[in-house]
Amino acid sequence: MAGQRYVSGWQWVFLIEGGLAGAIGVASFVLMPTSPAKAKWLDANEKRVLAAAIERDQDRSAESSDHGLRAVLAILRNPQVWYYCLVYALMMLGFYSVTYWLPQIIKLKLHTGSVASSLLSAIPWSWPPQRCWTSRATPRGAEAAPSS
Repeated sequence: MAGQRYVSGWQWVFLIEGGLAGAIGVASFVLMPTSPAKAKWLDANEKRVLAAAIERDQDRSAESSDHGLRAVLAILRNPQVWYYCLVYALMMLGFYSVTYWLPQIIKLKLHTGSVASSLLSAIPWSWPPQRCWTSRATPRGAEAAPSS
């Protein structure tokens, strides 16, 4: 589609992806129910539980209206916050290292082209979905025993 209607290829990708995201956003806004009571796919118990959770959250947010410097410092003094920040940073370090560098490493070490190295670097990303799918039917005891 590059050059169609004086629009470059990357601009078409931008327009198509943005248009789809906008259409899904508008459809969600129009079609989604405004409360659990109006959701047709929930049974009576689920509606009751969700309504109670929403009411409890609204009560808590009304009580804790302090968003000043003291509240921020209190959060930063919590060691769990720093722990989660560290875990997230290390997760992203691993994720982006594999995402950005694996194709280059494969290309240099195996002397392949760009397409072949991209296809080979997709192999590790095919493992987690397959693993999630098979983990429902596979007993975990045999896999967990060697790690303990």
